[in-house]
Amino acid sequence: MTSHNLQVRNLRVYYHTPRGAVKAVDDVSFNLKAGERFGLVGESGSGKTTLVMALLRMIKPPGQIESGQVWLDGQDVMALSEEEMRQLRLAGIALVAQGSMNSLNPVTRIKRQLIDGMKDHAFASTEGTAHERHGRNDKGGKMSRRALDAHARDLLTRVGLEPQVAAMYPHELSGGMKQRVCIAMAISLRPKLIIADEPTSALDVVVQMQVMETLRRVQEEVGAAVILVGHDMGLMAQFVERVGVMYAGKLVEVSPVRDIFRRPLHPYAQLLIDSVPSLEEKDDLEGIPGLPPSLLERPSGCLFHPRCPHATAACAAQEQALQEVQPNRWVACHLVESIHKNF
Repeated sequence: MTSHNLQVRNLRVYYHTPRGAVKAVDDVSFNLKAGERFGLVGESGSGKTTLVMALLRMIKPPGQIESGQVWLDGQDVMALSEEEMRQLRLAGIALVAQGSMNSLNPVTRIKRQLIDGMKDHAFASTEGTAHERHGRNDKGGKMSRRALDAHARDLLTRVGLEPQVAAMYPHELSGGMKQRVCIAMAISLRPKLIIADEPTSALDVVVQMQVMETLRRVQEEVGAAVILVGHDMGLMAQFVERVGVMYAGKLVEVSPVRDIFRRPLHPYAQLLIDSVPSLEEKDDLEGIPGLPPSLLERPSGCLFHPRCPHATAACAAQEQALQEVQPNRWVACHLVESIHKNF
């Protein structure tokens, strides 16, 4: 294939209702290099979580992946059987979910949850000869109980937790500690891609930074790419290398994070950045005018034009496809040249 770790082409995910199809993800395409940190931002309901759940093939009825291709290191994810896809999760694509308490079993100790994940997704086993049961990995990837126990404690140490956390229950941990446990699970089988879906939304600012620094460090250790989902532009600026801006199920801009903060190309991206508080200026904060469109009754032309301060008649008449307007900068807007005359 190419040097890209992940390739997504023309992905569509619809939720079918009695009133019609809700186009939650509509013709989304992007690439991700090995080891790259990529952010997905946008208002609630823009399709961010639906997109990453589609990468994991975890869309449930009435949702359905209508079409599109997803390639992970040359492997066609959409062509895998259900069992093959189950094995790819955690081992190839891992998820750090938004609510760590909802991700962890409240009545099972942390070590057992780590080991269960490894055994289920890597065919690990405690069966075999006495020699195998004392720590040797065989060619099939099976691990002894002692090796699994040691690996679980090592994972906790790598995310900044004490080994004794392995014997604790989730309710005995703070929110930041629980999220670190989820990160430990995510890296347990050295996946190629880690999806972090708003992993710090329920944490205070100091703990947010600690958790994100942990995620950055372990991601670099295992060499995985990361997709960070959220709507905190400040957090994106500190963590990711590129940003994809989603609006009403579509990508409207994909740019390096420094470039998008220096000069956003799409009016929606500009308004998102303008909504970030500044420590240098004391201007009144201004939100984005209007409301996101109904995905059942979508406006004609550009989906953002009813809220766009620069919209013209052409914007209402014709939708603009995502196109590369500068190396590594993609935008879906009729007005790029007129808004950014010095571009």
